Amino acid sequence: MTQHLVIHKYATALMLAVAVPAVAMATGAEAAAAPRSVKVNAVFVSAKSYRTSRAVTYDQSSVRRGSRVGVLEKSNDTGGLFIELSVWGLNPNNKYDAYVYTRPCGATPASAGKRVQNGPSTDHYPQNEVWLNFQTNFYGTAHSRADQNWPFSVGQANSVVLLSHNTARVVACISVPFQ
Repeated sequence: MTQHLVIHKYATALMLAVAVPAVAMATGAEAAAAPRSVKVNAVFVSAKSYRTSRAVTYDQSSVRRGSRVGVLEKSNDTGGLFIELSVWGLNPNNKYDAYVYTRPCGATPASAGKRVQNGPSTDHYPQNEVWLNFQTNFYGTAHSRADQNWPFSVGQANSVVLLSHNTARVVACISVPFQ
């Protein structure tokens, strides 16, 4: 009987020695492949108050204080990403251009840096950048989505910048901790 217990102990120890590392390896692989997701919801404030909100308006005739914005980033099945942009309370029936930029929003439109590009090209086109252009409806609401087959590098993308479609002037910015 004692010999049976000793064999049972060794068999259990051997099973644990093999099973525990296998579980740890699977958990590590699953964590590395886990889909990433970032979501920001914010209310636009004036540029003077840029430290109090993730969303800043530089032109209140285009993007009023109190307007709302949502940005969602998710990884996709191809190793790339998609980004969704939603706005509420902007001017009705207006066209806006929107792009992902390199730096967070600040007191001035230039604070956000430049457009994120996949490279090596520095040309401006949808496959090399993230374009989220939209037109608001009668209520000042709009939604847009961009799908890319490439992910952001760490620290590469930090904001979404809105421009007036008619003047190409920066009118607002949303700081987003993209992954």
